[in-house]
Amino acid sequence: LLFSSTMTISDATKTGEGAAVAATVEPVVMVDPIQEPAMAATTAVGGLVEVVAPTDLLEGYILQINENGESFSVVVPPGGVKEGQTFLAERSSRPYASSDTPPPVGPEGKWKDGICDCCAFGCCHPALCLGCWCTTLAMAQVMTRFKLNWTGSPNQEPVSKTFQTTASILFAYICSIIGMIFLSGILAAIGVNVAGLVDIVVRILQLMFFIYVMVAAATTRREVRAHYHIPEQSCTGCEDCCCAFWCTCCMVTQMMRHSADYQQYPAACCTENGLPPDAPAHVV
Repeated sequence: LLFSSTMTISDATKTGEGAAVAATVEPVVMVDPIQEPAMAATTAVGGLVEVVAPTDLLEGYILQINENGESFSVVVPPGGVKEGQTFLAERSSRPYASSDTPPPVGPEGKWKDGICDCCAFGCCHPALCLGCWCTTLAMAQVMTRFKLNWTGSPNQEPVSKTFQTTASILFAYICSIIGMIFLSGILAAIGVNVAGLVDIVVRILQLMFFIYVMVAAATTRREVRAHYHIPEQSCTGCEDCCCAFWCTCCMVTQMMRHSADYQQYPAACCTENGLPPDAPAHVV
């Protein structure tokens, strides 16, 4: 987006010794015809800026604005704002750093969208692709955003280890399955038939990995719901487990959409939190 403004000054009727001058500000917003505008800002009285919220934002959320080639940020006022709502905020020239810890971007009390709204940002969106093709790594990105460990519980270690540990578990699982199948083929070639034993070991590995993903996914969703104060809507007491069991990828991508502003920060498959380097490192 590019933002500019033009000021029209008209002389009022002159009376007495002086002349009164009235000024009106007419904002001109130039929008990329391909993309929807993220927000609109015009200079307001007292050094403040008038901002139109691009989505529901909680109080304290830091929003970046580019105006006439200059970047600055504003902080959402107390009480938060709704999509399309206009608010006044103090202009800050401090850029948004990845080390900052902003409040969550998703609305509280309810999910931003439904669990089946996987294509909300398109069928080729990075978050959707990773959630479908490698759900475990997508889940690790959500864990990293919320400072959870590799089991989905509150993390006491550096948050960077969460993604690394989860990726290591996935890599070890894949290598173990391939290794067992390869070993079975070698032994069969020399006349040793261990296919039955290998099949049992492979099934045990699959069951262990499946249990890990189910527990980690359900625990992560529970922590995300608690963070945003989202109550269970169905299957009270076991909603997280049911979502993790029946549609893990849909559940994970819903959490990814809820905890990120993809209109301002595009998704990234190959980062620890699923966001570009200049985006907030996490949402809690």
